[in-house]
Amino acid sequence: MANLRSAAAYSFLGYAVYSASNIINFLQLNRAATITTVGTYTLAVAITSPVFDFLMLQLRGILNTDARQEFRFSDYFTLRLIAMTLAVFVSLAIGAVTDAQQLTPILLFFATRLGVEGISDVMYGFQQQSGSMKFVGISMAARGAIGIAAFALGTAFGDVIAYGLPLYLLGSILLLLGLDYPQARRARQLGTANPETDPESFAIRWNFRPAALPKMLLLVAPLAVTMLLISLHQNVMRYFLEASFTRDVLAIFTAATYLTIIGRTVVVAVGQASSTELARAFTQRNWDRLYHVRQRLRLMTGVLAAATIALGAIGGTRLMTVAFGPEYRIDSLTLVVILTGGAVSFFGSINGYVLTAMREIKVQLPIRVASLLSTVAWAIVAVPQSGLLGAAIATLVGNAVQLAWGTAVADRTLRTHRRAAEAAA
Repeated sequence: MANLRSAAAYSFLGYAVYSASNIINFLQLNRAATITTVGTYTLAVAITSPVFDFLMLQLRGILNTDARQEFRFSDYFTLRLIAMTLAVFVSLAIGAVTDAQQLTPILLFFATRLGVEGISDVMYGFQQQSGSMKFVGISMAARGAIGIAAFALGTAFGDVIAYGLPLYLLGSILLLLGLDYPQARRARQLGTANPETDPESFAIRWNFRPAALPKMLLLVAPLAVTMLLISLHQNVMRYFLEASFTRDVLAIFTAATYLTIIGRTVVVAVGQASSTELARAFTQRNWDRLYHVRQRLRLMTGVLAAATIALGAIGGTRLMTVAFGPEYRIDSLTLVVILTGGAVSFFGSINGYVLTAMREIKVQLPIRVASLLSTVAWAIVAVPQSGLLGAAIATLVGNAVQLAWGTAVADRTLRTHRRAAEAAA
């Protein structure tokens, strides 16, 4: 339990600072650029997010729950290099065919930085598998600080886009080379110190093994498609708003969703830190332990969800105008619905960590499909007529579908395993 708390603490540190940096950078962008430029930046995020979320292939989650060491780290590393290179080119290709002012230069630096962070991410998984989250949290916190400094310098130089994004990319590269790679090498030394392990399993290098990569792709494909659906679900409202209204409306919707970022940060941090413990409990058939960890995650999520909704109900509208500016005014009902949709998604994320730890990967695909289709179906009708409120309701409907189905599957799977264990005892 102490190790889990320590891992959660470092994970939370990293995600908290990194997520806070996203908010601060968004605020800096609002102060230094027009709301239309902010909308263009938001569109770039909406384009790259599904591409990278899909091509990340959830390798970190698979790696840090690979308790049986089914694959070598070099397999994960090689596949991530290939996937990140492809993701950068796909993002730029989308930008080339999109008739949007300022979009291509934003995409160039934004996508390349995400590619660099993808390499760091798989090294995070390697360190976590080796039992260390300390430098993962430190690295993420440092990345957030670099982003804040880069945007601040870009603003000081007179153009937050032209200077801030390249500086952020440069800082990410230096962090990868100066901290993430050396700590991955340290994790390798810890792994090879065990005489029962194969040293080749911990090699940090390019290693294209034709026999391993297809097997890995078959394993990660359901999760990768699931993450694509999650990302599309998170960004589909931006596509609808971009098509039906001005880019200013897109910026307002994005700003409102940022108010859920504190709760989302805690959920992701604790979920990531708990995934190894959940997987270990599943591998050891310790159902009571798995159930206990899941219940603690649910309780924490409930508190965060309640706080998020209360934020919108009590002072959210005022907070929007104070934080982002008077042009970001939004009515109270719309804001509360947006935050309620975000709160419901917290529980869906916890279900995802539990299902992945129990290797219930394929079932997550139809859950996400149903969630996305529910959102799109509602949005087609509601967004043109009701604008932001319609987008908020559509998002809430999709998240509710995901939560209901995911909870039912997680409960049934755990119940089935516990009954089988009791029958065998």
